[in-house]
Amino acid sequence: MPVSRVRIYGQRPILVLFCAGLLSLTLLNLAEWMFIHALSVSFDPWALAALLVAQFLLEQDRRAAWITCAIGIALSFVLLRWQPSLGGFAEPISLGITSFTVLCITMLIWPERRDRAQLVLAAGLLVVIGQQISGVGQYFTTTEAMTFDHRAYLVDLSLGFNPVGVVLSAIEAMPEFLNTSVMHLLHLTYATIMLMMASVVLLHLRNQSTGWSLALAAFLLAGAAGGTLYHVFPAAGPFFAFATFPELPLTSALTPAPAVLDPHYIRNCMPSLHVTLALLIVINTNGLSRTVSTFAIIFASSTIIATLALGQHYLIDLIVAAPFTSAIQAMARSIVSSKWPSPGFWIGSACVAGWLFVLVTHVEWFLEVPGFTLIASALTLVVSVFAYTVDARNSPAAKRDLIRWAAIAP
Repeated sequence: MPVSRVRIYGQRPILVLFCAGLLSLTLLNLAEWMFIHALSVSFDPWALAALLVAQFLLEQDRRAAWITCAIGIALSFVLLRWQPSLGGFAEPISLGITSFTVLCITMLIWPERRDRAQLVLAAGLLVVIGQQISGVGQYFTTTEAMTFDHRAYLVDLSLGFNPVGVVLSAIEAMPEFLNTSVMHLLHLTYATIMLMMASVVLLHLRNQSTGWSLALAAFLLAGAAGGTLYHVFPAAGPFFAFATFPELPLTSALTPAPAVLDPHYIRNCMPSLHVTLALLIVINTNGLSRTVSTFAIIFASSTIIATLALGQHYLIDLIVAAPFTSAIQAMARSIVSSKWPSPGFWIGSACVAGWLFVLVTHVEWFLEVPGFTLIASALTLVVSVFAYTVDARNSPAAKRDLIRWAAIAP
């Protein structure tokens, strides 16, 4: 049998998903043009670097990946010289372009490597397509003239402190060199969420583990469901809502009423997809090495801090992300296993729905009842863990996951 016809693990479903993603992106762009007469361009430079990661993890001969890496680094210097404004994005862009070019050339001139190159290219571009689809979906939220940013900020303050202010103050209290280093690290962490998601899927593919389909399903579901919920409680984040950020306004100047915000800002706060995806990354490293699992935990912790320090989210966005994560993981597992969702899905979903209902229709409970926000937040985190535990009872893999996290946790 010719080498080009040897069956490669995961190739067919990856290619099908790749084609389905391209079709979905085309239809979404068409709908965007028809309904809001615009085409958004959502570009994540770090997502492109997933192509090189795919080469290293899925290619049998890594010499091509090393050559690609060397050429990409050289190209990044050229790009920086030509366009200095690219800054730290020059490397992922050049690595992605170089990797794409090498894979295309491989498919054209080496028939015996064509199937493998197709798999690597499709798997590496899945995250790019997913990010584009998510970007188009989130762009629809700009049709909302009003946002609940002031309301979210006031609910945060009802905890008795300013969560964003506390994080910023802690970082500012560090020595100047450490302060600068931490902020650079937080910016990098926040920017590389798509690359981390792709890496988890690719690591499972390399190990020939069915975990890749569960992880991918969870990531895609989170993006789709999150984009829908952004219309229920539209908010853009303190960096966009308050021109004085990192200085935040006094409560006396604000009311919980919806406020007008520049429609160019995407309303993508509630719940925090960044935190949701970071938690899903941790959960879906089940079956991978302990080193990968530990790094995922560190990455998720940094993401949580980054969302507040960079003014992208309010604390309540992060709290609601916890039950949202439990519900998404349970639904992804039910889809992959073709089973009815476990009670964990319904518990997590009910918790998210409860928060959104009260925030939209009875926000005075948070603002006027002493301790209500703190108690609700604590109960939400407990319910989230319980929902995931309930889901684990129906999944041997999830049971192993819980045991492994218990062993890793300090």
